[in-house]
Amino acid sequence: MLKRPFSSLCALILAVLLCTIGVLAADAPLSPQQLAQQQAADEAQAQQATLSALSGRWEAVLPIFYSDKANTFFSDPCILDFDRTRGNPLLISFDSLDPNVFLPPSDWEVGNGTLSFSYYDDPWIIRLELVLAQDGNSMTGTLTQYNRQTTLTFTRTASAPAPLDQIQTEFTFEGLTETQWREQLQQNRTYTPSANPIPFTYSLYRWDKVLPMINIYGLDTVMDGRSDLEIMESLLAIVGQNFTHNGSVLFPAQTDALSVIAWHNQNEGVECRGLSVILAEMLRTCGIEAKAIMCIPSSEPCEECHVVVHAWSDSLNQWVMLDPTYRLILRNQNGQPMSLPMLREALANQEPLYPNSSAGRNGQPFSMDYYRAYMTKNTFRFACATDFYAGGDRFADTDQQVEESVSAADVFGSGNVSNLIGDTASGTDSTDQLKQLQAQNPQHMLVPTEYEVPYRWSRSEIITTSAEDFWAAP
Repeated sequence: MLKRPFSSLCALILAVLLCTIGVLAADAPLSPQQLAQQQAADEAQAQQATLSALSGRWEAVLPIFYSDKANTFFSDPCILDFDRTRGNPLLISFDSLDPNVFLPPSDWEVGNGTLSFSYYDDPWIIRLELVLAQDGNSMTGTLTQYNRQTTLTFTRTASAPAPLDQIQTEFTFEGLTETQWREQLQQNRTYTPSANPIPFTYSLYRWDKVLPMINIYGLDTVMDGRSDLEIMESLLAIVGQNFTHNGSVLFPAQTDALSVIAWHNQNEGVECRGLSVILAEMLRTCGIEAKAIMCIPSSEPCEECHVVVHAWSDSLNQWVMLDPTYRLILRNQNGQPMSLPMLREALANQEPLYPNSSAGRNGQPFSMDYYRAYMTKNTFRFACATDFYAGGDRFADTDQQVEESVSAADVFGSGNVSNLIGDTASGTDSTDQLKQLQAQNPQHMLVPTEYEVPYRWSRSEIITTSAEDFWAAP
């Protein structure tokens, strides 16, 4: 009878001791490991709360700096779409690329009420550091680019993100995605050799035809002790620094470089054909075989194509593609400059491509994602003239050219341009004369063997399926 009260007393004493020990343990300082674990748990909880708070759409107009103009920027509307349940929670669109296309950033990080992310590759990287407002409807912070910094604010425009199936995550041209254009390249890789070589010719060192360019742009110093690739890079830089791409400004009837420059100055820019004509003529003046080449999609008629320059490098024993619109030379993973046929194959195979650090259209950041998609569309077929001289980089689609005279004499002085071939630079050639010159310098178009040219009867180009002849060394 006495054992039960004693055992109860022991149990009570034990309970008191355990409570005391528990209180003492709770008051004891945590070990470094325990502190780290607690801190990680707190941060994870705060991060989860921020991820939930970020859900939705945010908009801002970003001040994107020009790479070649100190403290000068252009305004680029930007949209963030955030959905923590997606594989890529953060997707971003820029008006300057395509306002309808949302791509993931280079990297991103969420903290306690903060969002940080980067976009573009080095050296064009923009870095944003944002802090979520207490009301959850805005984010304010900084944008850093080229070691320049400015402040900005994103405003919430929707509390829920768009469904993924309603978001465009690939660049689309003429109604087809990059994937669909790439499939066309993959399915059309065969070319058929021909027994009739194309008689391409190049008029080199005609300094008398471009005297004003020599004086104004310093072409006489470009060749001093430099390799042909270095000369290409220098002339590409000269064109990028002195001329503006404007796709809404068409191409003049005269196709010599001086007239194109006059047209450019008159219209505050010129399209890709004009920039390519200027660069190709500068290269030939410096002794490098070069020609403007039209890069065309499979669609006929196509909504839009692109024109670049192919320049021959004796030191590399290959063609090198130069894109003056984007001030661009592409290299492969081995550092080798890319030719157009190399580029076509690399795009079909989704191989990595590496731009030069000075690339960019009109000083804007260069997007390899956009350019890859754009050229996947535009490397299906190619066209160029036969003879390349001052005024010889002509194009078959004369109906798209501006049949209007421009006077290089107004820009460079009549004494400097009177010795050009014919009178093309003085603007006295009639439309009939220009078309006659073009007829004497026929266009050639390279297409894959499997491709049937639509409306072939209406095109003026000589069609070839011989890549060997079209890309032959000079």
